[in-house]
Amino acid sequence: MRAINLSELQKTARVHERAVRNDGVIETSETIAERCIQPCVRPKDFPPGNGGSAADAQHLAGEFVSKLAFDRPGLARASLDRGHLGSNRDR
Repeated sequence: MRAINLSELQKTARVHERAVRNDGVIETSETIAERCIQPCVRPKDFPPGNGGSAADAQHLAGEFVSKLAFDRPGLARASLDRGHLGSNRDR
């Protein structure tokens, strides 16, 4: 099992090494990060969801509302679904 784990970690390391030498990969990941951050800077964001995506929307809203790993004010977020609006909203 150790050999398999080591082999997989080495494959992952090689992929990361190639990625950091590729400007296209770096630019693409920067663009993705910027697009992910933009909705967070708006005063309010309401991720919609229905069915399974409703759970994703609730989770996303909860991630923004809760303090997570460090102390910061929660962001104003709520999920748009038929269930409860947002999670961790009392934190």
